[in-house]
Formats: sequence, structure tokens, C-alpha cells
Amino acid sequence: MPKNLARLTIGVRVSFKPRAFTSFEEANKFNTTKASDERLFGIITAIEVEGRSSIAVIDVDGFAGVHARIKLDSLKYEKRQPAVLQQRSSLKLKQMMLRGLWITTVIAAVMMKMTAVMMKMPMLTRNQWIDEEVVVDDRLVKLSYTRDPQLTLPQAAYSTPMAFFKHFLPMEYIGQHVVLAINAKAAYLSIDYWQMLTVEEYMLWIGLWTCMVLIPLSDRSEYWSKTPTFLLTSPLNFSRWMSRRRFETILQAHTLEHPTVIQSSADPLVDIRAFVNAYNDNLAAALIAGKTMTIDESMNQWLGKVSRMPNVKKIIGKPHPVGQEFKNIADATTNIMIRLDISEKNQDGKEFSDKPRVTGCILRLTKPWFASGRTIVADSWFGSPAVAAELRKKGLFSIVSMKKRKYWPRNVLRTSLRTYLEFMDHITCSTTLPGSTVSHVVKENNRSRRVSFQRAVVFDDYNEAKGAIDINNNIRDNMISYHDVIRTNTWQHRSFAFFLAVAEANAFLAWRTFGPENLRGITHFKFRERLASELVHAYEYNGTENTSSASAGYHSLVVIGKKVGSNGKKYSMQKQCQHCKRRTTKMCVCNQLGVCTACIPTHFREV
Repeated sequence: MPKNLARLTIGVRVSFKPRAFTSFEEANKFNTTKASDERLFGIITAIEVEGRSSIAVIDVDGFAGVHARIKLDSLKYEKRQPAVLQQRSSLKLKQMMLRGLWITTVIAAVMMKMTAVMMKMPMLTRNQWIDEEVVVDDRLVKLSYTRDPQLTLPQAAYSTPMAFFKHFLPMEYIGQHVVLAINAKAAYLSIDYWQMLTVEEYMLWIGLWTCMVLIPLSDRSEYWSKTPTFLLTSPLNFSRWMSRRRFETILQAHTLEHPTVIQSSADPLVDIRAFVNAYNDNLAAALIAGKTMTIDESMNQWLGKVSRMPNVKKIIGKPHPVGQEFKNIADATTNIMIRLDISEKNQDGKEFSDKPRVTGCILRLTKPWFASGRTIVADSWFGSPAVAAELRKKGLFSIVSMKKRKYWPRNVLRTSLRTYLEFMDHITCSTTLPGSTVSHVVKENNRSRRVSFQRAVVFDDYNEAKGAIDINNNIRDNMISYHDVIRTNTWQHRSFAFFLAVAEANAFLAWRTFGPENLRGITHFKFRERLASELVHAYEYNGTENTSSASAGYHSLVVIGKKVGSNGKKYSMQKQCQHCKRRTTKMCVCNQLGVCTACIPTHFREV
């Protein structure tokens, strides 16, 4: 028998660690856990034999009437009574607080002052736990917004996917600005036989893109094929709605800003800036946000050359690490994105540019909801005390996470937060894990015990709302989306595909909450199928009625033609430009008069 076990007899004082208990329930009887490193002391009152094991019955100190049953080989023989743990002396405290103060005299002076203050305070140890609930939530004592989100679409419960989709697009801006800009660019590029684009035909064009998203093919020409294939026994035959030549010329002329504005501006993002502003105004009006909103970022992926996109970024860890970044805000209840902010280096000219970069970004995103009492949730990239204070000034509450940076909190100078808290008079036990009731192990008088407490509501609100933007991004990216079928090397088209994808994701999320009750459970694929069908058939006839007739007031720049000279050679016919009087080989079908390339914008405005 080992020497240690030979000394373990009845009446001997021993000690053991909680891991020697046979079950967690037995450890709980002694207010500890099996994972604790403390040692329990007691006296052996009896020794029993169970099979091949010898079990000692121990009267544990401090637990009268409760006995522990521990195997002999898990016990340690104790010669004498363990010494009572003493509090650290004042000299020990001063030595620990002054550790590392040789760096600068300023830091030394601050730490000496802190030590002097703490020497006057009553010494409360970490073992003096008080079971008490501490709640710090400004929303409980001040007016806060508590209503649920509301969709502003009339008769939403009886509407169609197309109505939801158009509700999240700036249709008025598209009709009054985008379509005119496309016609102007087509004239500027002198696209032969261009016919004036209308809003109806433009929506049909978007509907065909939606069909391509629904049924992705590697070659775009296959959508206009009339010949059955191995996979497509019934050809799609898009020529029923629009010729391929017309489709490609609209893509060639597509722009979100007028060509003259683009040429006269030095802003690298002028192509999309006005559209983003109109897009944001429409989103803010499309949904009355609920009580909680989430701020995060989204990436519009870019696969071309970095130099061809003005604000391209590379963020390691993102599903699409290279692309155009947008900071955005979403309603946390429905996950609908309701505002975008272009992420760019140059902040000059942007609203709140006088504020720090992060603060200005958050203020731009939350501006429509100032003084509404809503709660803003954000991650550590946005979170800081300055941001929380600025939002409170604007009448908004905030729940943000913050990173532990150097010298934060400010009183912790080059000292770890754990070391500093050893000398504090109050230590709070909390958690960020899911679950309203939380059980935690605390140490008290060199023993461990398990306590239960209610988690603060702010943790529940944060965990419920923090993934709103991520959910929207996943719905937009997890399936084939517009940017997968609009495969061009033009970053403006890539941005346009991103805006369409956000509108489609918002429409689907709104459909699941506000749509017809018997259809809210349909899948994203079924929703997209209904949307594509409605867009194509709703604008089918209006989109194909465009002709070369000049009676409708259309502007279409065409080549005048050629004539055969007296020598038998062909010459281009010319006319005098109706604006600058120079000779030109092109004319407009609206009045059959000559128009040169330089006078196209003037002609569109005046005629």
C-alpha cells in the first residue's frame, strides 16, 4: 500500500479537489463545481469498501451534517490545520499598483494618486459577493419608440410580388431621370436606329433580367434561341417580348446619370450618387421602421480590375472580399434594408463631414429617424462612447459593442483589466450568452458556488437585432442574383445590379411579413418566379409597341443615308444641323432635321 494511503485512517485530516466527486449534483451540495481548482478540507469519519475501491466518508469543514464520499486515492493527507487566507497588506497593494511605473513620470504620478485614494477606501475582497440585479437601461426611464414596423404599400395584404418590388424602387426618379438619361446616352453614342426608351419598356427589360436570374445560362444568346436543346426542350425564346438587338443596345446605353452631368463633374461616383440619394429617400418612405434598427455593411462584389472601380475595397474575411462597400441600416424586425451610404475615402461635400468618419457615417444613416426614440444596434466597428453620446443627442438610443483597446478604460494604464479589477470594490457578474436565465460559478471564501441571475434585456435586444443586415445579404447573395447574370466590365452596371438585388431581397422579406397570409410561406425561388412572370406580362405589349414613327414625339438619331454620285461612287448624304448649322450625316426622326453629335443634349431639351 502506498505510504500516503497507509496514513489515511479514521480521524485523519485530509483534503481533496472537487473533481473527485462522482457527480455534478454531489458537487453542488458543497456549493462548488467539479471544474473548480479549490481544495476542500475535512476529517475522515468512516472507510467503506465497495468492490475493489475504498471509499472514505468525510465530514467537510463548514458543512455540518453533510458528508462527502471520496475514493482514498483522491485524498491528500494534511498534517495540520490550513492557514486562514489573509488580505493583501497595504505594502503589497502599493507594490502591485506601482508595477511598471518607471515608464514616464506622468504615469507614475497618476498611479500614485490612484493608490493613495484606494488606501483610504475600505478593502473589500473579491470574496464578498452580493446577489443583486443591476439594470442600466436608459430606455426604461426615458421615452422610447415601441411600435412594430409598418409597410406603406397600400393594400399590401392583397398585392403582388411585382407591386412589392416596385415599392422598393424609386419609380418616379426612374421615369423622370433614368430613362431620359439612357435616351441621351444612346444619342450621344450615335447608336444606329435607336428608338426612344419608355418606362414600360425599361421595366420589361428589368423583367427579362429577372427571368435570367431565375434560369441562369452561361451564354446570354441562348435566351433568344428558338431551337430545343438537351436541357431546354422548350426554348425560352425571349424574342417574344424583345429582340436581342434591342436588349443589348439598351444595356449599351444604360446609365443612371445624364451624360452631360457625368462629363462636367469631377466626382468619381457621380454616375450613381444621385440615384443612391433617390433610392434612400424611397426606402425611408417605403417602410416605417420598428423600434430597433441595425447598422452594418454590405459588399457589392467586383471581379474586374481594381483600377476600374473608383471605391473598390478588399476586406479579408468577407464572403466577397473585393468589391464596392456600402454601409447600411436595416429594420431589425423585418431585416429590410432602408438606407445606404457609399463607403469612400473622400468625405468632402458629404453631410456631417465635419464629424469623425464613423460618427458621420452613422449620423447619415440614422438622419431620417432623429428624435424618434428608436434603438440603434451596431458592432464594434461602429461602437464607441463618442458615437453613443452623439446618437443620444439626436434622440436615439444605442446598443453597441466596443473593443478593448490600449488604455481603455482610461484609468487602466498599461495594466490588464483583470489585474485592475482585483482592487475594485464592486465586481459585476454578467454574460452575453443566449438564454434569459444564466447560471454562473463564483468564488467566495476560497470556495466556488453556482449562482443564477437574469440576463439584462440589452443583451437580448443586441443578439436578436445584430444579424439583420447579414440576413438581407444572405438572401441577396446565397442564390443566383442580378450581378451574376449582368456580367459586364462596367462598374456602373455592377452597381445597378446591386440596387436591383437589394430591392428584390427587400420585396421578398416584406412579402413574408406583410404579404397575403396564405402566400407568406412561399420560397424565395417561387417568389422570384412570380415576380419575373408579372414583370414580363405586365409590360409585354407596351414594351413592343415602339416603332420608328415620328408622330409619337420620339427622339431617334438615324443615318440620313447614301447617294450615288455622277462618277458612280456612293456618298453619305448630309444635312445642316438645326442647332449649330454645321453639316452632319445624322438626323432625328422627330422632325427629319439634321442633328450633330455635339448638339444632341440641346436637341433633347429644346425639342
